[in-house]
Amino acid sequence: MMSTRTQCVVAVAYGLFAWLSMGWMTEVSHDMFTQLLTARPTRLNIGVCITLEAMVMMAWCFRSPLTSHPSPLTSHLLSFYPGLLFAAAISFVQAQMLWLLPGSDFTLLAWLSALGVMLLIMGGSRLLRWLTGSDAQRKEMLFIVNLLALLLCIIITGG
Repeated sequence: MMSTRTQCVVAVAYGLFAWLSMGWMTEVSHDMFTQLLTARPTRLNIGVCITLEAMVMMAWCFRSPLTSHPSPLTSHLLSFYPGLLFAAAISFVQAQMLWLLPGSDFTLLAWLSALGVMLLIMGGSRLLRWLTGSDAQRKEMLFIVNLLALLLCIIITGG
């Protein structure tokens, strides 16, 4: 999987995203966010994004340096790709956090979300390595999760 250095870079990048995006999340009203998520064109666009994301992640699962000869650039990009839909999940959690904690200091919430994201990425990665002993098991689990995401995407978008 990813090296510790790469995990730190990804964790810091997503932590920085969480910290910087909190200002934008404070300007989004609850009604606007709900309307955005319930609109059919938005759901279809999200379905396309989930499908593309799952395809990239499944390609990473099938990438094997022993059986195929991918280009070094492709291999490096697939190894470093953190999953861009995680940014959407961070934004959704931040919006929920803002609406569940009214009157809180936005700066404090921004720092807490950034720190939480960094700890979640680093801790989750370590926990996953501890729970699954081999790289093959982690790839198989990632493949199954992405397959489930594709099936749920088909159900959510209505076929």
